[in-house]
Amino acid sequence: MGIATFRDDKTDDPAIKALMKRVRVVVDPEIPGEGDQHVWTRVTLRLRDGREVSVAPRPVPGHPGSPLSLDQLREKFRDCARIVLPDDRVESVRQMVEDLDGCPDLRSLTAILS
Repeated sequence: MGIATFRDDKTDDPAIKALMKRVRVVVDPEIPGEGDQHVWTRVTLRLRDGREVSVAPRPVPGHPGSPLSLDQLREKFRDCARIVLPDDRVESVRQMVEDLDGCPDLRSLTAILS
């Protein structure tokens, strides 16, 4: 899942809109409301034949309790940055941000962002 998942062209899709009408959100009292667990969810699908299929709560990838690997973090940055930066600048900005402590002058970063 990335930023593009939430773009209007996705949420305006008639199939997704039809599915959204069938979704119900309820608070699961079995999931603790404090600590890392407050962002956990349980997804349950009720099938036409009456069966229920569930995905149990689990840590959210990218949360401090379940951090992304460096490669995953880099890919997430690229995915987000491509929305606002030309492709030829994404990698340069990623490298500069990753080495921000070694950047003697932030003007070089702000220049590449504009």
